[in-house]
Amino acid sequence: MVGCEMCGKSTQLFRAEVESVEMQVCSSCARFGQVKRGSSSFSSSRFPPKKIIHKIEPELTLVPHFSQ
Repeated sequence: MVGCEMCGKSTQLFRAEVESVEMQVCSSCARFGQVKRGSSSFSSSRFPPKKIIHKIEPELTLVPHFSQ
């Protein structure tokens, strides 16, 4: 089952227009927009799962007396 595009919850989805963007949202997130169509199932080939990219912060090392 595909997750909600707003909160990520895996549940029954609705196609809704939220701030001029058509999205697949769960019933609790559908209240933020206007529901276009009722619930339906979507294939994962049409809407592939979103990849979560975690940015790695650089490690900082303080050098004592660097200016000398």
